[in-house]
Amino acid sequence: MHDQIVNGSKTKLTDACHILTHASPICHQQLAAIAASQARHEAGYDFPSFCASSDLDNDRTLVAIYVKGARVCGLMVTREHECRYTARVRSFEDDGHGYWRPTETIEVEPRTRRTVDMVWVLKAKRRQGIAREMVLSLARHRQMEVGDFAHMTPFRADALSLWKALGMDVIFVAKRS
Repeated sequence: MHDQIVNGSKTKLTDACHILTHASPICHQQLAAIAASQARHEAGYDFPSFCASSDLDNDRTLVAIYVKGARVCGLMVTREHECRYTARVRSFEDDGHGYWRPTETIEVEPRTRRTVDMVWVLKAKRRQGIAREMVLSLARHRQMEVGDFAHMTPFRADALSLWKALGMDVIFVAKRS
């Protein structure tokens, strides 16, 4: 168990970013579920952002897992949510509890958008471009621009750094209900 927490789950998948859905093989989904459990524990969330299931979901969940050295070291969970706001990246401030929220939002016409619910990278693999590559890979897979993604708020400082690294000035935001 310790090896998995420190180094990621072992896999025979090739080193790359792999896009999964609930229609993907359950063994691949289980890799994502294990990463989601690790991310949940680390972020202090109440529940994991992804669970393996053969049932298709209404939110059209897409998950990216990043494999490096035959280990799962990154996870990005996206779903479709209604988005009705944008915010300048520089307007985000720490709310005093380790979460970042925009201080100003601009209401836009409501639209369903592919929304990033969670991005997580194994501690030992951070600051190596893995989160950035997962976002870019999913954008290519969906044939969309990175700027068309929304991000679920609130989020952590690392998510703010990611949007800055992607060159984003204004992002679409979706609020948890």
